[in-house]
Amino acid sequence: YENPIDRNLITEIWDQGTMFLGVRYQPLNASSTILDNAETVGNYSASGDAGTPVADTVTFKEGNGSIKIPITNSSGSATISTTFSSALNLSTYKKRYYFVWVYLDAVPTSIELRLRSSAGNYLSSGALTAQFSGQALKADDWNLLAFDLNIATQTGTFASANISAQDIILTAAATGTYFIDAAYLREWDLLDYWFYSKL
Repeated sequence: YENPIDRNLITEIWDQGTMFLGVRYQPLNASSTILDNAETVGNYSASGDAGTPVADTVTFKEGNGSIKIPITNSSGSATISTTFSSALNLSTYKKRYYFVWVYLDAVPTSIELRLRSSAGNYLSSGALTAQFSGQALKADDWNLLAFDLNIATQTGTFASANISAQDIILTAAATGTYFIDAAYLREWDLLDYWFYSKL
């Protein structure tokens, strides 16, 4: 609840009976670049079980709105695509994670994230079944999804000079209303974690 200036903090975070370590490392100055703030519905399209995207200013995680996606389970695959307003040129993309906020009406079997430079040329997360933190995907809640671009699966030839679109593919998503919010590329750094055990 407090944010002491120039102090590193570590705490236990409990979520549905599972403990996680929360760490705030103040000296880390890693960069964060927003790809899309999910407030321009014209940047969004949908296919498969996903219906027409709609701008929403009631349910959102950050900023002033999100994109609402109705899903009707039929084929078992729903794809939401975004063309970024401005393509990103970033040769150091391998030292970053791709993050996106997704509100799930129900938990799908898995979610695949793709970061595209053009059609058929993209980096993929593979089938995600948990949030970035390792927590289980949650129904009726926002889920922070991410994957490390350094170990992503590449299809075609990904061009770092033209990072221009994203795809979010939900497998076996139940009929309901889902939301997409902001997407980022965030830099990571390796840290040493020193600790004492009871042994």
